[in-house]
Order: sequence, then C-alpha cells, then structure tokens
Amino acid sequence: MIAQEYILQKLNAQAKAQGLAGDSTTYKTAAQSPGAAKLLEFFKYDHLPPHLQEISRVICEAAFELADTMPSNAEATVVLRKLLEAKDCAVRAVLSP
Repeated sequence: MIAQEYILQKLNAQAKAQGLAGDSTTYKTAAQSPGAAKLLEFFKYDHLPPHLQEISRVICEAAFELADTMPSNAEATVVLRKLLEAKDCAVRAVLSP
C-alpha cells in the first residue's frame, strides 16, 4: 500500500502544479486523457486481501508509470484497459485452485 500512496502523492502533486484537482479520485497528469485517468481508479488495490495486494501492486505501479510517460491518445487508453484486464486475470489466477 505504501507504493500506491507514493504514486498517488506524485500524481496529485503534478495535478496541483497544473492547477487541476489533486485528490485520490480526481488525479490527472499532463500525459493522461480523461479516459486514462478514469481507468487508473480501477488499479487501486488497498481493498484486497494482503495475498492479492502484492500482485495488484506491481500492475498498479506499471499502469501509473505508463500513464505518466505515454502521450495522451486513444492507444494509451487501450494500453491501460488491456493492463486492467491483465490485472483481473492475475488476481483470478491467484484465486484459482
């Protein structure tokens, strides 16, 4: 959870510097389209049990890093959507017997 808080703080600081609202639900960076910013909300993992948080944390960090470095376009949103699908699959893989 510490890594996620760090990422959110970084994004919020960038948002405030750009004059945008900067809280955990409205963060946005210059490289994020509104669709990408909305998708990033689904990468939160603090609600998951500890054994699922670790796998989700890795993917969450990747999502925020990509959103922070990619240009704002439709393909960037697709990258995040596919990564979200991968996160869901990874969580289900851990849950499967």
